[in-house]
Amino acid sequence: MVMKTESTTKKFPDVYDPSKCSSCGGRCCKRYSGNWSPEDLGSSREEILIAVREGLYEGILAIDCWDGSDSGYFARPSHTNARGKSLDRSWGGKCILLTAIGCSKESFRRPRGCREMDPAICGKEELMPEGYFGKYAASRAWKPYWKDIYQILCGTRNLF
Repeated sequence: MVMKTESTTKKFPDVYDPSKCSSCGGRCCKRYSGNWSPEDLGSSREEILIAVREGLYEGILAIDCWDGSDSGYFARPSHTNARGKSLDRSWGGKCILLTAIGCSKESFRRPRGCREMDPAICGKEELMPEGYFGKYAASRAWKPYWKDIYQILCGTRNLF
């Protein structure tokens, strides 16, 4: 899957702290995978959509949806209990990127939602900073791609 380089993904705050993550034991990652921003996957519309298609094909990316007013799609790593499922409207599951020794991605290649996560407040949504890249914020960021994602989903075999 096409991923951005370190220099292009550092736009967003990165609270990643290896000591916090290792002491956490993957508590966050076992509950829900972080959400990718479009910029995590490419610098052009074409790169981003290619990365979405490839990630779906490889079974490491899933399309999720914010359910609320102005519902919309966004991309995140698949959950292990739904690997290969293109559309996974989930509120929980172990992230496919989590290994026995931590995340399989270097910190700068992790989804924006992971880079912004502070393990000290994981699972305490009321303590999440304003603007945290959760489902709603991810859905808003992906809004320019909703029609494209819908078309991609319609062309996949593993929709449900």
